[in-house]
Order: sequence, then structure tokens, then C-alpha cells
Amino acid sequence: MGFLYPFMFGLTLFVLLFIVLYFFRKQYEEKIIPSNMLWTQLLNEREASRFFHKWQNHLLFWLQLFALIFLMIALTRPFFITERETGEELIFVVDPSATMSTRVDSVPIFERHREEMLAIVDRLYEQVVTIITAGVQPEIVIWKESDQKKLKETIENLAVTYEHENIENALRFAKAFSNQKTAIHLFSDGVKQEDVSKIINDRYVSVHNVDKEVINVSLQSFVVDREDDNMKGLVVVKNESNFEKEASFTVEGERGIVFQTSIAIQPDSTILIPIDSLPNEKFYRGVLKVEDDYVQDNFSTVILHSNRQPVYILGDISPFFVRGLESIGVDVYQIDAEETIPKGEGIVATDDVFHVTNEHSAFFFFERSTEGFIQNTGPIEQVNDPLLNYVDMGNVYISQSRSTSPFSELESIVSVDNRPLIQKGKVSGVPTIAFLFPFEQTDWPMHPNFPIFLYNSYEWLAQQSTPIAYFQPGEKKWLAVDQQSFEIFTLEGKRLYSINTEEEAFQAPYEPGLYQAVSDNKIYYFCVLLDDREKTVATEQSFILNDTLLDGTMEGGKTTNIELLSLMFAFIAFLLLIVEWEVYRKWLK
Repeated sequence: MGFLYPFMFGLTLFVLLFIVLYFFRKQYEEKIIPSNMLWTQLLNEREASRFFHKWQNHLLFWLQLFALIFLMIALTRPFFITERETGEELIFVVDPSATMSTRVDSVPIFERHREEMLAIVDRLYEQVVTIITAGVQPEIVIWKESDQKKLKETIENLAVTYEHENIENALRFAKAFSNQKTAIHLFSDGVKQEDVSKIINDRYVSVHNVDKEVINVSLQSFVVDREDDNMKGLVVVKNESNFEKEASFTVEGERGIVFQTSIAIQPDSTILIPIDSLPNEKFYRGVLKVEDDYVQDNFSTVILHSNRQPVYILGDISPFFVRGLESIGVDVYQIDAEETIPKGEGIVATDDVFHVTNEHSAFFFFERSTEGFIQNTGPIEQVNDPLLNYVDMGNVYISQSRSTSPFSELESIVSVDNRPLIQKGKVSGVPTIAFLFPFEQTDWPMHPNFPIFLYNSYEWLAQQSTPIAYFQPGEKKWLAVDQQSFEIFTLEGKRLYSINTEEEAFQAPYEPGLYQAVSDNKIYYFCVLLDDREKTVATEQSFILNDTLLDGTMEGGKTTNIELLSLMFAFIAFLLLIVEWEVYRKWLK
């Protein structure tokens, strides 16, 4: 404890003077005695008593003494000093991805981090905080706020958005908004130290991870397709834990459960479940029932469409690509001119960058020449992406590729020598996959994973180009549909919100699952898909980068409310004076 005005302790002299005056005052005590003998005995006992015994039972004296002491303490303006948080400014980078809903000791990871953030806010003293959510598009939730009440309200309103995290871009944001005296706190589940140090190596960064083992059994893939007149399915289940797990898998349709089986999965293994026959349904919802810590990856949905998207070949496209699409059951049509393609329908494979426009639903883009290409010397690298499921590009040979990409808005999923080979994303809002090397310069079509990649790519483009079918959590897109308004419901019939497609973009719910869009008494089923990268839970130890960088920024500490403590002591003194007056008043009576 400290005192703002310690010289006020000089008033102790007045307290001592009060005590001295108390002993010099005349004090009379009424006694009823039967004779002078008893009076003499009383005087003798009084003279024989010790000095302090004369005032030990005087209640008025003690009440007045303590009232003076508490009043003196109030005048000294006392305060407590507590440790302040490191850094002159703080930035919270919060991971809102689906794996943050994983339960550790029955408490979601996100809730654990919420409590940590609130505890840090309680230790702030004349410091500002910026909060950034690390979603697909990092977002600044609050900017350099010092009001603890507003900060706590903002933290309480944070929630899991189930999208895949973009820690890299969020950290770049934090670095751009920080200085050498800023403390950056990253709240996630499995961020590695080497990944952070590649982005930020000159800032104080405290990474709050989860270091406890998590049990997770995930539904990696659930596929249903028509073969002749029969519906068949295939399920892939992975056990990421070190324990054998028993589970049950069911397939639900519009009319209820249409398939059910029980399985036992060995530790750290994957099993396949073939489904030979399924009845015709509008949708199929696969549900994995198992005791684990992460439930969001235990279900998946397939929505069937009345027809599959054809692929129109426009230009000089490799025959390996055409034969590969035909081998997976895709209808392929060779087109001589772009005008003959039905507008807004089908997927276009072209070798001309000018054909990639928003007049068609999706695109494959290929290189048609090797002019200006660079020889590839390094190993081929790939990222963790759904298009590359069960595809290993490490053994593929590609001799030459473009030095730069004509599509700056696309994401590179396969690269060599820091140059993109395959890209995916949207160009002017149109789903596009670009191959930035000629197929004549590679042996990839000879590898067994080539048709697997074509199947993944075709399914991704078909899903992205279907107006109402598949969405990422919270995804927004403008719909090219005849209906003007939709009412959005859960599968159980709970109304969520309404959308006017002429005035605003269609926004999907955040939580993965199956939903209904109702327009003109017609129901359209659509589902919010969990990103495949969110089907694996990674945990790491928490750590601090550059932990000595901010030494000295904690000087001064945080003080309690000085006015509140002073008023508290003054109020106690006031209560003692009231009690003293009441005792004195009764004594007079």
C-alpha cells in the first residue's frame, strides 16, 4: 500500500494529544455505598490500579480514538500498487476458427482464451488495446481502446465463426499497427513458434496455445453419387487419437435414417466405409457419433442436383485433361467459339486469359505456349488444400512454368522456386483454377493422383458455381437466381433471417450444417461446409517471442482507485462518530 499525502501522518500528534487530554480530564463515577468503610475501600482499590486500567473500559474513548485514526488515514489518500501488463500498447489477435470450439477439460478453447483476455484487461493501466480477429479476412474489432468496460463488452461479444483461420495475414496486420513497445497476444490452439518468427521477429509476441492432448475422430470425407440407377456412397473416417475408438455412422435423408453401421477405429488410423445402395433423396447428411473433444467435424452433407455441370473446351487444351475429365464421368464438349457456350451455364476450360469473365459460372485456365517460361530447378511444394486431398506433387516432374501469374487475386496451392504452378480462387467473382505450366512439359498425367486432382477440382468448381448449394461459414455472394427474396431456416424449422437478393448479397450462416432457403413456398436445401483444414486439431505449447524486449515497460504499475479508498476510510470514521454520539446520548439519559 502507498499514500499520496504521507505528511498527513503528522496528525498523529493530535491523536496523542487527544489521549493525553483524556487522562487529565476529571472523571466522576457514581457509587451507592452503605458506609464510609466501603468508600475508603473503593479509593484504595482505585489507587492500587495500574494507569491504563483506568480507561480500558471507556467505550466513548475508543470510538473517538478510532474515528480520528480512520479520518487521518483518509486524509493521507492511500492506494495499492498492482503489477501492470507488459507493453505500452497491446494487440489481441484472436483465432475464431472451428477448432477453437474443441473442449479441453469440458471447457471450449475459445472460452479459455476469453477468460485470459479479460484477466489481461483487468491488469491494464493507462494502456490501449486493439483486437483483431484472424478469420479468412482479418478484421479489426476495436481500435486502440483504453476504456476497460468497452474492452470487456467487446471480448464478451467475440464468438467462434467456424471459418479457417488466417493467422499469417492477421499477424502482418498486427505488425503494421505496432511499434517496438507494443505487446502482441495471439490466442489460438496450435500455432508453431517458427511460423510466427517468420512473420514477426522484432516484436514482443505472446502466443497462447493449448498444450493438452485432444481426442478427435473426424469424418474426413462423405461422398454420394449416382452409378447407373443406383445411389452409392463412400465414407472416410480418421482417428487422430492414441486410443481405439468405437463409433456409429448414420446417413439421414429427408425421410429419416437411410443407412446405419457401427465401426471400431484403431489409434492414428483411417478407415473407409463403402455404401453400396442408398434411396433417392434430396440430401444426405452423414453423422458420426463418437465420444471425442471436437464435434464440428463429425458430420457432413451432400446435396444432389438434377444434373451435373458440363465442361466446355474452348481453345487448344491438352487431351490428357479432356480424357481425365471423361474418366470421372464428366460431360465434355469441344466448342469453337465462346458465343456458342450457354451463358451462365457449365464450366469453361480455356487457354485465353481474356475468356475468364463473369459471363460463365466457373473456369479452368491453361497455358498455351512456353514463351517467357523459366526452367524449374527446386522441389515442388504444396499447401494443405481440399483440392490436394490424396494428391502428392512431390514426385511430379514439371520442367518449365510461368515467371508470374496473370491472376493476382488467386491463391497459390502448388509452387516451385517461389513461383505459382497451380492457383485457385475467384476472378471477378467467378471460381477459377489456373494451371500456369503446359501439360506437354510434365509427366503428371501419368501419375495415379492426376484423376483424383481433376475430381477434386471439378467438384470444387461445381459447388462454387451452383447458386444455392454449398457455402463456407459466413460466406457472402451475389446470387444469379430468379427469386428475389429468401427466408432462411434451420433443418429443424427455426427461422434465422430473410434476404432480398436484389438489394444485398446472400450471406450464409456461420455454423456448419444443413439449412433451408424458402421462396414462394418452395424449399431449396443448402449447406455450410466445414473447411477440410478444420478437420484436424493441432495443439502446441504456449510461448513468448522476444520476452526481454519490453523490460522496463511495467514501471509505475497500476494503482487502485484513490478516491474510492479515501472515501471508504472517511465513511468508516463517520459511522464511528454516529455510534459515539448514540452511546453518549444514552449515557446522558
